[in-house]
Amino acid sequence: MNFKQIFVFLVIIISIQFLAHFVVYEGVNLVFGPYSGVWIPVSQFLLVFLTFAFVALILFVSKFNNFLTRFLYRTFAVWQGFLLYFFLASTVSILAMSLGFEVTKEYGVGVFVLAFLTGVYGVINAKNIKVKKISVSLKNLPEIWKSKNVVWISDVHLGQVNAEGFLKKIVSKINTLNPDLVLIGGDLYDGVKVNTNEIVEPLRNLKTTSGTYFITGNHDGFTDASTIEDIKAIESIGIKVLQDTVVEIDGVQMIGIDYKHSNARENFKQKLLDLNIKKEMPALLLKHIPSDVDIARDAGIDLQLSGHTHRAQMWPLSYLPKIIYKGFDYGLKKTGDTQIYTSSGVGTWGPPLRVGSNSEIVLINFI
Repeated sequence: MNFKQIFVFLVIIISIQFLAHFVVYEGVNLVFGPYSGVWIPVSQFLLVFLTFAFVALILFVSKFNNFLTRFLYRTFAVWQGFLLYFFLASTVSILAMSLGFEVTKEYGVGVFVLAFLTGVYGVINAKNIKVKKISVSLKNLPEIWKSKNVVWISDVHLGQVNAEGFLKKIVSKINTLNPDLVLIGGDLYDGVKVNTNEIVEPLRNLKTTSGTYFITGNHDGFTDASTIEDIKAIESIGIKVLQDTVVEIDGVQMIGIDYKHSNARENFKQKLLDLNIKKEMPALLLKHIPSDVDIARDAGIDLQLSGHTHRAQMWPLSYLPKIIYKGFDYGLKKTGDTQIYTSSGVGTWGPPLRVGSNSEIVLINFI
């Protein structure tokens, strides 16, 4: 991104932050107010401070990683999740009053308490990693694959919020599944300043019989240099990185397309053509984003595994990826002879909350 794009991005984010906080400011004033005395300047200060705080922290943690940055970033990231539900509570209260309904203090307090409890549930639920079991049937599948346990995870987002302890928990849970193969679908890193090598070290303890494979996501290095650094750290612990590569594992083609080469439609199409995929042999594609599924279908892909969407993490935002990814935002879907599974991810980005979605490890059994 050039300076102009960064500037426009920051203006949009700050505008959204101000609007959300202003609605909450007005909602609190309506339910608990009106503001008076010392609360007038305090509330106005909080409105301005909270509008800019998280954006400033995003820029700050891209350069620094220490106890203070982690504490502040986690705190304000959690607030972003609570902000959504306080915004909804405020909007409901303001709309009710504008439509002529009486907004009593008891009603208002109840709505805000519900918003708060929803946020608390979201924080707890995000840390509750669940195993999602799916069964997939592929044509010409070698018999040996019907006894394999294949684990698919994506979107760990290791950084200021999710660190080594979180990854240890994931690895421990995966190992209980006795995986033959572990596939990691991008966004292992969050894109913020971390100790690149140390934070992925727990992955060294994965126990598999056929190895662990990785593809990049949009957060695995925002520059070419940082992407190379992330990949080196991943390869140093024995994980195989698939960058526009096809490898054969017991009669199945395992294909990995680098994020930067799969994001543009024509480029993605050309990369698949260059790999000379064998139509008579099952082909499994690892692609971070569940887009351009028609290209994968026409290239002869039997199963595509994706992530990226997080299922929007928090309701009611979950309706957006349904529209953006045309129904391929979550779950096992089919187009022609091609099946696509999109995971909601095992980690979180931004607010570490999940409401209406789960943090999941996917266990695939082939039948």
